[in-house]
Amino acid sequence: MQEPVRNTRYADESTEDVPANPVSAQPRGAIPMPGREPPAGRPGPSRNGIKIALFGPASAGKTTFLQGLLTGQPNRERHGEWTATRVGGDGAGETLDSDLRRHAMRGEFPAASTRRAAETWRIQGRYPQAPPPPRRRLLSGTPLPAPRREESFDLTIVDRPGSHSLRPAEEMLREINDADGLLLMIDPTLMLQPLPVVGDKELDSTMAYLFRMLPDLASHRVNDGGSPRLTQHLAVCVSKFDDPAVYARAKELGVVDREPTGPPFVPSGDGARRFFTDLCDRSAGPGDFQIPNLLTRFDENRVDYHVVSAVGFYIEPGHDFDEGTFLNVIQRNGKPHIKRQMPLNVWEIVIGLYESIMRERRR
Repeated sequence: MQEPVRNTRYADESTEDVPANPVSAQPRGAIPMPGREPPAGRPGPSRNGIKIALFGPASAGKTTFLQGLLTGQPNRERHGEWTATRVGGDGAGETLDSDLRRHAMRGEFPAASTRRAAETWRIQGRYPQAPPPPRRRLLSGTPLPAPRREESFDLTIVDRPGSHSLRPAEEMLREINDADGLLLMIDPTLMLQPLPVVGDKELDSTMAYLFRMLPDLASHRVNDGGSPRLTQHLAVCVSKFDDPAVYARAKELGVVDREPTGPPFVPSGDGARRFFTDLCDRSAGPGDFQIPNLLTRFDENRVDYHVVSAVGFYIEPGHDFDEGTFLNVIQRNGKPHIKRQMPLNVWEIVIGLYESIMRERRR
């Protein structure tokens, strides 16, 4: 049995939270009028104007999630082919994008950010080729491929740098308010152990972050003449599933599933929600047990739950998943190093949130 190694890979990331990317300050879902140019440094709208914001407390794994998005791929048979391309932004955004790719190629975690980055990624893709209808055939009888529509939407990462969650800035609130969908990253390692100390201060709990963010977001909506009810589609994502302590707790709870040869996973939906609720109830963070109640500010029909790992479990090439050798993070020269980044449920969550928004739009 492989000796457990404490997963301290996020020591750097605890101060990394990559900050806010600009999105249009128009009403949610609005598309700019023809001929109107976006503000300088900001990208124009995606094909359908859909925006998704990625946010969460310090150390939740937002930047590592983004790195997994840039280096991974969804299941092509089910989801097709997708890409993430940086658009707009400034020099800091260019540096972030190149740093993420460079660190990924070296098996390194993202470095801590020191300033807010103006950053947006354009997500584009095509679903798998659909079978042609019976009449759609060439004269030779060969099926004529059905056209595949290109999908497109924007993903922005919203937060300030630093290990402590400062009160949300006006720009951050506007970016979240303007989004159609939200990806909320939850760090389970902050719940399974006493809150770590960064410098001379204790890292903020998940509840402390949300207790500041969500009421301020509701107030921002009211000040804009809207309702305090948060109307975005919300994907609650428990991160760092590959962490030994997190994986062990999920197994104890009985929510882990497996394909015959693939890595273990927690099914999205009821299983992931049960795991999330259990973490909140058991959390060492003061007040974390109230997080589920705080999330009732959102429409429950627009909230879903997921468990994700931007790093993934290590699986020896040519072998199946092995409980004794799944640790994917090792210490090298005193720093955490990724043996082989194999993102789990990263692209699937992003695409699934986009699909939820589109389904509602088509009603």
